[in-house]
Amino acid sequence: MPAVVVLTVMATAGRAVSAPWRLALATMVLYSAFKFAAIVKQREVWPDISIEGWCWYLTAWPGMDLTRFRRSAPDADRRWLVRGAAGMATSATLLAIAVSFDVGSFVGGWLTLVALLSLVHFGWADVLSWTLRRRGFRVRRLFNRPERSRTLNDFWTRRWNVAFVEMDLVLFMPRLRRMVGPRAPLLMLLLSGILHELAISYPAGRGWGLPLSYFALHGAAMQAERTPWFRSRSQRFTTWWTRTLVLAPVALVFHQPFRDQLPYELLLFLKGLT
Repeated sequence: MPAVVVLTVMATAGRAVSAPWRLALATMVLYSAFKFAAIVKQREVWPDISIEGWCWYLTAWPGMDLTRFRRSAPDADRRWLVRGAAGMATSATLLAIAVSFDVGSFVGGWLTLVALLSLVHFGWADVLSWTLRRRGFRVRRLFNRPERSRTLNDFWTRRWNVAFVEMDLVLFMPRLRRMVGPRAPLLMLLLSGILHELAISYPAGRGWGLPLSYFALHGAAMQAERTPWFRSRSQRFTTWWTRTLVLAPVALVFHQPFRDQLPYELLLFLKGLT
């Protein structure tokens, strides 16, 4: 049902609006639909959640696991706050460089994109997680040192975008494991590819199929990680395997039509303000 709502709203309401508004529409409709489904799925937890917990869960927190908002003793790691502040500072530095110099559309698009990722993924996300831990909610870091990933499975299930991992575990994985067994992670990555098409190719209006191909590649590589040959490789090999597969084809996800339509247009807007 959420999928039907998402596609209907985006197909009808998104035709006559600009790329930034299509991005906002795609993000909010997808997020709201799956958040609603996750809340319904976890209705047995509702009586355990305080008013403050509901407020955080329904507004600022992008994760889907409602059990994390059962109140407990505060337990915050100050290093999360420091890392978040560093991410925000890095974002500001990159944006300042991009605004101050004539870097062109290619470099400017990438610089602005990396600045936004640094601001949200490695800045705001850690500050938010630290704040909620201080309030007594046992949330996990949304991006848990992904540079330490040893395999793609480690990267996608434990370290990168825990909010999406929680959505998978709450809404999809139990049924997929019953249906297809060990191939469930492959199907989840394909679903992630489709969602990235809606969040990236849809706002740009072009580049269809590229994000999906990135996640299909990772799905196939994760199947290879289950083989005896891969398990016998050294940790150094598996670490560089993971870094290469994550970074080398990343332009498939953040393809040029998206970078030109959104990050670079944002950079031009910021240049206009200065």
